[in-house]
Amino acid sequence: MNNTTRLIAFAVIFLSLITASHNVYSQGKKLTSPEGHFSVMLPEGFSEPEKSDNPIKMEDSSEVMIHMYSSYNLKGEVFLVSYNEYPELFFNKDFQKTMLDNVRDGAIGNMKGVIEKEKDFKFEGSPSRTVYFSAETDGKPSFNRFQCIIAKPRLYQLIYIGYNKKDRDAKKITELFKSFRITK
Repeated sequence: MNNTTRLIAFAVIFLSLITASHNVYSQGKKLTSPEGHFSVMLPEGFSEPEKSDNPIKMEDSSEVMIHMYSSYNLKGEVFLVSYNEYPELFFNKDFQKTMLDNVRDGAIGNMKGVIEKEKDFKFEGSPSRTVYFSAETDGKPSFNRFQCIIAKPRLYQLIYIGYNKKDRDAKKITELFKSFRITK
């Protein structure tokens, strides 16, 4: 094989790899968590989700492990989905509103956000809440959406962080939240 042929072969392989990785990155991805019993369809342009596991100290000194998946796109938008399992006593019907309030306040408080609107609803029969809020993220105004679902024995949280208010309500983000499913 002469140098010209090698150069052409290298160029074809290199371009194929760039195109293949771009196609994987630019097409929507289904994130499935068998251990978390959920799936969600990430929109076009979002990265392969990265998973992290972090313990959270409870008031009684026990620990709850939060499992989080994060994905982002080139515009700086971020999507997070997390779940954690709680003991039976947290699922007392009288405590569910308090649980939704505490999770909302914790998520928005961590970002020093301001609630714009919120709505309670049932997701597949489970108590849930969607909250739209604004905050400052990385020194810039951000327009965010948070959804919390209590589905015994898990608490699911979905968070979108974006820098354009119109993007938060864009079809791809609405479809992202609608695509979330709890699997058995």
